[in-house]
Amino acid sequence: MLEHDFEGELKIDEGCDRLIGDHMKNNERPNVLLLYPKTGYDFGSTVAPPHSLLTVAAPVLKEGYNVKILDQRVQDITEEDLNSLFSDDLICVGISTMTGTQIRHALRLAQTVRKLTDGKVPIVWGGPHPTIMPDQTLENDNVDIIVIGEGDVTFL
Repeated sequence: MLEHDFEGELKIDEGCDRLIGDHMKNNERPNVLLLYPKTGYDFGSTVAPPHSLLTVAAPVLKEGYNVKILDQRVQDITEEDLNSLFSDDLICVGISTMTGTQIRHALRLAQTVRKLTDGKVPIVWGGPHPTIMPDQTLENDNVDIIVIGEGDVTFL
């Protein structure tokens, strides 16, 4: 499980079975929601932490924002899960995706976010696919902003 203590250190326990931002108090909702879609090749212990989203989350957390990471490779992400995280304080939803089978799952997540927020929350796409195919990525109605290259500084 991903944990963030209030001294600014990210810790991952040995099980690493659920990668979610548990640094928030129970009644708090995130300012930034980061989603890592399943790839289609996600088999038990071969699933590594979503390094791309952890890299993006670190400076955002350091600036004092609440961040929640949901990793679809190790947990279901339902409409109810997403809806429970939305509030007027949500700045954006970020999705990291590679080129290939992960795109299909990323598009489904983005569609769900768009529907649940009535299009009021920007959806930011980053990762290898938006980096190498920026024009194609931006053509989709469920993509508002893309990050090209490393996203930690750009995202903030």
